[in-house]
Amino acid sequence: MKVIIRNIGSVSFLVVTLITLQLNLVAQTDAPLTTTTVPITTTTQTDSGNITEVASNKILVKTQGDRDPVPYRTTSTTTYVDDQGGPVPMEKVKAGRAAIIYFVTEGQNRVAVKIVILNAR
Repeated sequence: MKVIIRNIGSVSFLVVTLITLQLNLVAQTDAPLTTTTVPITTTTQTDSGNITEVASNKILVKTQGDRDPVPYRTTSTTTYVDDQGGPVPMEKVKAGRAAIIYFVTEGQNRVAVKIVILNAR
């Protein structure tokens, strides 16, 4: 009988200890979360060269310093202008045209912000 009472006492102690630990963990996770806003600075860079390929979401430009054409991702916010700043229709954006590409880097991608088509008139 003493052994049973001792075992019940040990089990009770273990249960109370586990409940206390669980309540402490719940109390710790209920702490309010805080958020911090960190400003992101992007630097616009430029490249120039001749367009070698135009697709719906990219443009390839052969720049003077690169052996192979460099891909630039284009988006719905990429603007196409002539050297005077006027809009250029997409039919004038084609292989063989000289261009200046204003872009930002997102990870491994160069994302075109503005493409200036030289001598587009």
